Amino acid sequence: MNILIFFILTLYQQYVYIITNFANMIFSTSSKFFFIFIIFSLFFISNDIFAQENLVKEFKTLDSLGQIFWKKSSYNRALIHYEKALAIAKQLKDTKKETRVYNYLGVICENQGNFASSFDYHFQAIRIREREKDILLAQSYVNLGITYSTSGQMNKGIEYYLKCIEINKKNNNKKLDAHAYYHLSTSFRINKEYEKANEYAQKALKMAILIKEKVIEIDAQNGLGLIATEQKQYEKAREYYKKVYDLAIKEKDWLILTNNLQHFAENYQQNKEYAKAVEYAEKSLELAKKYELKNEEKNAYKILADLYDSQFQYQKAYEYHTKFEALKDTLFNLEKNKQILELTFRYETEKKEQKIEILEKNKKINQNTIFVLFLGIFLLAFILVGLFYRYKTIQIFRKQEEQIAKEKNKSLESELLLKETKIKIENDRFEEEMAYKERELASTALHIFQKNEILNILQEKLMNLDLTSGAEVKSIFSEIRNNINLDKGWEIFEMHFIKVHPDFFEKLQKNYPTLTTHELKLLSYIRLKLSNKEIASMLNILPKSVEMSRYRIKKKFNLLTDDNLDKWLLENY
Repeated sequence: MNILIFFILTLYQQYVYIITNFANMIFSTSSKFFFIFIIFSLFFISNDIFAQENLVKEFKTLDSLGQIFWKKSSYNRALIHYEKALAIAKQLKDTKKETRVYNYLGVICENQGNFASSFDYHFQAIRIREREKDILLAQSYVNLGITYSTSGQMNKGIEYYLKCIEINKKNNNKKLDAHAYYHLSTSFRINKEYEKANEYAQKALKMAILIKEKVIEIDAQNGLGLIATEQKQYEKAREYYKKVYDLAIKEKDWLILTNNLQHFAENYQQNKEYAKAVEYAEKSLELAKKYELKNEEKNAYKILADLYDSQFQYQKAYEYHTKFEALKDTLFNLEKNKQILELTFRYETEKKEQKIEILEKNKKINQNTIFVLFLGIFLLAFILVGLFYRYKTIQIFRKQEEQIAKEKNKSLESELLLKETKIKIENDRFEEEMAYKERELASTALHIFQKNEILNILQEKLMNLDLTSGAEVKSIFSEIRNNINLDKGWEIFEMHFIKVHPDFFEKLQKNYPTLTTHELKLLSYIRLKLSNKEIASMLNILPKSVEMSRYRIKKKFNLLTDDNLDKWLLENY
């Protein structure tokens, strides 16, 4: 490479000398400097044109990659590519490209739950589009409305959906109208304004059928089903769900079909038709397992657990709830791993870009030198021949750089794959250990609960017996009480609980030193999501006493009466 550069520089010096002599021979002293100035101006102009073309190509590549990662829910990677695309759009001073990037950045941040950034990006896009009277302003209004609705501000969301529909009258974008109608329906349903919700869902459905937009059609049918279900019009809701079912079968969309079967199950459950509800929930579970739809599989377990609990089949309810919790933890860990891998990818990408930047600087130096060289040849021969050779030379250098980049990428990919494998092995081992500890803890709690339940039942039966031998009865009562209040069961439970939640008691006692041993026990049972009845049995007290203890604990935690102690405990400890 060094020899090649030396050779090019040598030729460059010779051709500068030839150009100067050529100018001396052809032009007078007053015009030869103007001739040389024109030659070098042509070089820099053409170099800028090539640079602009490269930036446009790079923007398109980043835009495409950003959409791919966004659709795969790899939001951090999508953000990396769109942030780079934004810098290029600003460099090109292309407001169309700039607002397009702001739009996607806003949507991605909304998907991540980062509403502050989402609002910022959408408002930047809206300001530019309002100033330039861009027809895509209506799309920005819909996206902003979705961010408001997702963040819980339904009325603000409705305001922007209506703005979209109003300005879209000029553009007559039916797909955008259908999109806005559907989101209006959802917002009104959440606000329990069912008449308006139904009106806009029907409009969305009609428009979707007209323009043959299957996704919006399915969403609208589902929306109408949910509206009917919330109004306890179960038969009507099932009619809409049946239409979604037929569309999903026709389109072979197994994700929609799985969700649809769960809607059926929830509908029958609310109507207390438990057998039908179980049938549809099991079908949904079967599909979710078959097509590896883990989130839908988790939801199916939850529905089945609730259904069996409603029918007092606690064993089955417990089994499905255990599966639900296990899968929920697995999905959480997978998401965590995914974030770690995305951060690793971002770090590796930045390192690679630093190396590429250095290569780009060297390449630009070489390009300028080669261009001047071929420009000299072009002046001595033909302009087109000179440009053709310059173009071919640039292509050769680009291929060399691409080959180097490919080889480096392969090396980086191998390192990343090795790291991913190690992380996966460690996570699998951790998940197995945590699952075993969770099973031990659940088994211990269930054993204590069942023992106390049986002893309480025996005690109630003995109290109702008319026995003359008072001494014998007292002896039995004493033995039952001793078994109910036995601390050994708590010690075993506490040992397993600390394995799963090691800092629980320590943090509580540090932050709230006035908590009693009884209150700490009660809080550990609440942390396991046990009911008041189960907690009362575990502590050998009445359910009312549990409620009183909850009230006293809330006061110690400075919580309001309406605050949910269970939720607060899960979020903070």
